[in-house]
Amino acid sequence: MAAKIAKETNAIQRGTGEKVGNVLMSVTSFVCGFLFAFYWGWLLTCILLAGFPVMAVLSTGMAMSMETGFKENMKAYSQSSGYAEQALSAIKVVHTYG
Repeated sequence: MAAKIAKETNAIQRGTGEKVGNVLMSVTSFVCGFLFAFYWGWLLTCILLAGFPVMAVLSTGMAMSMETGFKENMKAYSQSSGYAEQALSAIKVVHTYG
């Protein structure tokens, strides 16, 4: 039991360890980039910020379409998984009585 818990904890640590660092680095780069941009070229930064709502709307639309596609894929996978399970069950029955 203890070995299994240690193994699962290690897997979680490996899975999240690198991602947490990447997220932290990305957020820091984003904030520092905006600070430097406002300091050195505030006018250009203000002009580029005008396009930020358009990018946000497009990103939201893209995320919604990807979610819809993901749901359709999961539905198809679950259906095919059911078919495969039925086929394997039938093979087991035939093999048992064959």
